[in-house]
Amino acid sequence: MSETIDNSKAGGRCAPAPGSASGRTHLDLFSGIGGFALAASWAGWTTIGFAETDDYASKVLKRHWPNVPNFGDVRNIRNVRADLITGGFPCQPYSVTGKRTGNADHRALWPEMLRVIRESKPSWVLGENVSGIVSMELDKICADLEAEGYEVQPLLIPACAADAPQERMRCWILADATGARGQSKPGGVYQDAGQTRTQTNGHQQPISGRENGSLNPEWAEWLMGYPIGWTDCAASATPSFRKSRLKSCARSESAMRE
Repeated sequence: MSETIDNSKAGGRCAPAPGSASGRTHLDLFSGIGGFALAASWAGWTTIGFAETDDYASKVLKRHWPNVPNFGDVRNIRNVRADLITGGFPCQPYSVTGKRTGNADHRALWPEMLRVIRESKPSWVLGENVSGIVSMELDKICADLEAEGYEVQPLLIPACAADAPQERMRCWILADATGARGQSKPGGVYQDAGQTRTQTNGHQQPISGRENGSLNPEWAEWLMGYPIGWTDCAASATPSFRKSRLKSCARSESAMRE
């Protein structure tokens, strides 16, 4: 388990993280293989920390951000200050492909994300989850953030709206404490997302979606908007490496079923 990190001596809301020249710092919770951090880098933000427990996903993060700490379990993070906090907190409690037991599910980790937000006091929060959360927990999440002083705007946006070749409806929870919602937005994320994806890996499907009956990782990378080879963390594609890489893409395959 990773060591608990605490930089609470940085005072005030959104105090820039140590070593940050811009003050546009980003803390990424439930990081996976770095989708939020990749988008943040496109928009000019500096990621200062991850929270990811999966071994292979952690290797992918280490490959692309070798100097950014991964705190592991989100419960290890204490008082880490950032200007922007993102998190695709676990969807299993709300997914229509599961039992939808909500807070009774041990994987319901929104309370931990909220705790990190309370301690960090970022100007911006961006959460993401499956659309099934709308009828179960969305009202409470919005109320939680409003109680912390945020203006909150939930949005249902499909992946195809960002030029992806799939619908994949998702609930995005945008919260800001700057009073600037509708005037200035963090970066250029909205207007640039589709263009950046096109420039990164194009529109054409590069290869077959299946490999010996399993999901092809390069195809999943293309489908999800990552650069081809994003999850390639080995010098050679040995069978054991290939299996680990395919496992890292399993989240994408599961998400596509909704």
